[in-house]
Order: sequence, then structure tokens, then C-alpha cells
Amino acid sequence: MPVTVTNIEVTPNPDALKFITDSRLIEKGTRSFPTKSAGSKDPLAALLFNLRHVETVFYMDRFVTVSKNPDVSWSMIMEDIKKTIEQVDPEALKASHDLPADLPSESGDALLDKVNEILKVRVLPYLANDGGSLQVMGMEGHLLKIRYQGACGSCPSSSAGTLRAIQAMLRHTVDPRIEVVTA
Repeated sequence: MPVTVTNIEVTPNPDALKFITDSRLIEKGTRSFPTKSAGSKDPLAALLFNLRHVETVFYMDRFVTVSKNPDVSWSMIMEDIKKTIEQVDPEALKASHDLPADLPSESGDALLDKVNEILKVRVLPYLANDGGSLQVMGMEGHLLKIRYQGACGSCPSSSAGTLRAIQAMLRHTVDPRIEVVTA
């Protein structure tokens, strides 16, 4: 059954839009493609990267976030992106990858497990509302390394304000020595 884009939402990143779909694209996790070559084997990303001015593709559950070249206006490419998303068969997306969730349920490290739980419950839903997510790249001592995905990946507020807010929350709820940096 084809996908229908039911709504298009702006994100805090002026160069990213969130395309809401009427059906689930994948069952769990996220798919993040920061470059055309990274998305070449994914059915949806490959089609979107064939459009001029598309710079990144991110999707999960029931939305796709696309970021564009800042030199082009959304009015020039938005309809083509919508039509391209609607060409994809969700069954092909589900069959193309069997990816785990971005935050593993248990790592064996008590501090990292606690951090992952806080991120899963209190941070990821808010980032998803804005068309993005984050991936934990690792933790060394009290230094947490993350990578933003989707609209958050190139958003000016992610690199400063959001990062500080995540760090403050983790310091308050987990350990006051935690530092959060982008990898």
C-alpha cells in the first residue's frame, strides 16, 4: 500500500522539513543518511537524493525529514520531495534493513544504561517532534559523545542550546560530572 504524505511541518532548522506520512515506514529505530553515498542502498533515501538540492535524509516511524541546500527555497522542491516519498512502498523499506534501535536497551555499563534510559524517555520524543533524533556514539568516563540526526544534524540550535539542555538534564538526573559533546 503506498504512503501518503498527510502534512508537512517546519522544524527549528530552516533548511529541514518534516514530511508526516499516514503509515509506518519502519517498525523501530531510525535511518539517517548524511550523504548521497550513505543512502545509496536505501530505497527511499536513494530516490530522494536523486532530487536536486537534497542534502540529508532521515526517517523513522511515520515521518521523513529532508534537509536541503540553503541556496534554494522550499517552494522550488517541496512538491517533488512529497511525490517522491509517496512513490515508496513501505514493505520495501521494512525489508531493506533490519536495524536495531539507536539506543541499546542495556550496554552492561550502569552509567551509560541510565543515560540511555533518560535519553529514550525524555529527549528522543522531543527531538522527533522537531524532525530529528540523536545517536549515542559512546561514553568514555563521564564524557558522552552523541551525533545528531535529521533536522537536528545541521540545526544551529542543536549545536548549542539543545546540547546544553541535554547535558543539564543528565547532570541533574544522572550524574553532575557528565559532559555531552557532538562526535
